Amino acid sequence: MNVWDAIEARKSYRVFKKDPVSKNLIRKILTAGGMAPSSANMQPWEFVVVAGQKRDELSQMMLKSFTDNKKNYDILGKDSFFPQKLLDRRKKFFTDVFKKLSRHNDSPMKYVMQGSLRFYDAPIIMFAFIDKRIAKRFLFDVGA
Repeated sequence: MNVWDAIEARKSYRVFKKDPVSKNLIRKILTAGGMAPSSANMQPWEFVVVAGQKRDELSQMMLKSFTDNKKNYDILGKDSFFPQKLLDRRKKFFTDVFKKLSRHNDSPMKYVMQGSLRFYDAPIIMFAFIDKRIAKRFLFDVGA
């Protein structure tokens, strides 16, 4: 596959199968992540994989904190500055997402607001960390 085809085929998913992911596949993904470019080959990242009961416990803890603190996702961008063209793009995105979710879910707003805290039901979660004492410019390495 050429690069352009890969870019056009890329998708962001917010619904995942609950099928287990093999340890072999997880290792391959982590190996690929470790091969990403980094400044002077420092590889300042650390990966943590969370699955099973620990994944569920983390999700429940995050949902509880979200609910207890009465957090709300600022879908309209009222609490932050965004240029209008970005707000318009966000509004269109959520309009499209809500249409799709309303066919499958009782509460699209709740799904969007709490979905990330449930990791959208993905069976495993991979976190990439960097020591906060490392210069912020190396965050780019983690993103790469």
